[in-house]
Amino acid sequence: MAEWLVTMRHDLELAGLAARTVSIYLRSVADFASYNGLRPNEAGQKDARAWVRHLTARNLSAPRLRQHFAAIKFLYTRTLGRPDVTAFLGWPRDKVRVPRVLAPSEVRRLLQA
Repeated sequence: MAEWLVTMRHDLELAGLAARTVSIYLRSVADFASYNGLRPNEAGQKDARAWVRHLTARNLSAPRLRQHFAAIKFLYTRTLGRPDVTAFLGWPRDKVRVPRVLAPSEVRRLLQA
């Protein structure tokens, strides 16, 4: 395992994150490194922006995008001490879902049941 990945694992554990969160974050930053073909300490904001564009093009859900963004923010802010690399990141919002409206006949059947 790469040294930066071991350090990040340690930092995540020190932060008290759940084992599942640690696993998700480590997988996400490993994917980031693989995508760019660089070690994260060699990558910059341009590379992080390319990764974000790649993720958003995959049409991932907002919660999944937030996991990836949180992972890369943690890596650069806590582990590598370079918060400027991910300073541009915001948090994707959930899509507003329109509630299903029942037809009057459906309401009648529901009330009669």
